[in-house]
Amino acid sequence: MFLSCLDCINVRNSASDIQVWVNSPDGIFSVRSFRKSLEEGTMIKDAEQKFIWQGVSPPKCEIFLWQLLRGRVMVKKVLQSFGLNITTHSRCPLCDQEEESIDHTFLLCRWTWTLWNQRMTWWEVTSCVNGTVLNWFYNWTGLCPKAKYGRAWNTLFFAVTWTTWEARNKKVFSDTQTLVFQAADHVKFRVAWWFKHHGKWSKSPVSTILLNLKESCVSVKSGAGRVQTRWTPPLFSALKLNVDGSARGNPGEAGIRGVLRNNSSRILRMFSLYVGIKDSCLAEILAIHRAATLCSQSVSLRNKEIAIVSDSSEAVSWVNTEGPGNLEYINIIYEIRHAMSLLGNTTVSYNPRSSNTLADSLAKHGSARRGNKVFWDL
Repeated sequence: MFLSCLDCINVRNSASDIQVWVNSPDGIFSVRSFRKSLEEGTMIKDAEQKFIWQGVSPPKCEIFLWQLLRGRVMVKKVLQSFGLNITTHSRCPLCDQEEESIDHTFLLCRWTWTLWNQRMTWWEVTSCVNGTVLNWFYNWTGLCPKAKYGRAWNTLFFAVTWTTWEARNKKVFSDTQTLVFQAADHVKFRVAWWFKHHGKWSKSPVSTILLNLKESCVSVKSGAGRVQTRWTPPLFSALKLNVDGSARGNPGEAGIRGVLRNNSSRILRMFSLYVGIKDSCLAEILAIHRAATLCSQSVSLRNKEIAIVSDSSEAVSWVNTEGPGNLEYINIIYEIRHAMSLLGNTTVSYNPRSSNTLADSLAKHGSARRGNKVFWDL
């Protein structure tokens, strides 16, 4: 039979042999034709291809999600299927209630499902558990409220699954329990940074995305959909550190936060601290104190021109006035002045709250959370 097939082939002695790529109409090899041939040969679902490999998250997170959907993430039940004996510690490290499987860890676990629900509320979306991670994945895009949120909505899926895996590993390998609200904060920062720097669809600065995630994470090609803010950037070589303190009561639970940005609105450093039961005036001066102290401790910032900006005119006047300022906070004020002397070209100035919206919002958020975060080495 093989020889009969060869009888149908005419060999031309006058022509040279050439290489032909049979998966392309023109016979020329291309990566695109090779990818299509692989998809046809392995029956890879087109929905997964379009969702995973679109560049909305770092490559390691894309590979992780690809493994997750194929049941290849090394949770305890998967390890048991490979013959490893871990029956004595097979429960989920996040809730310590059920056996750790892929579907439980990334969807059915009480800890994880709370995280999913908290983050979906950004877009005012509610849903019920879909049984398996694979079903949840295929139903995810259908839950997106509007097409303009599509990219950010997909980014959220990557952020939640990766943050869940990170929290699980912290508990397993270092016995560190991550609270749900802490994980929710991590998801928010990841969505903002990934959407801005990996996706490059948003023209809003990261500071605006953090302040209003829903309306800022809109896929745009022009200035349409861009959220304008009244924050004014510093001069070319200078930095601006917006600080704010707030208290839920007078006195009440208080939080302080600061955001350091350059003239292109890029966030370079951030801090967020719960400072206990304080009045609003003390919270404001503590925010300036923390900002000046962190800057003075950073060698890379000592020769920079830094403008520390607060929306409290009283706190600013206490720092800038010669003499003790406010006798009640005299030690704090002197420590601020000492830190500023180490920095050199640093000023403390007043701006109204309308131009300090990011720090103001973050401070109110921090006063309710009792969570300490210092992102001073970004």
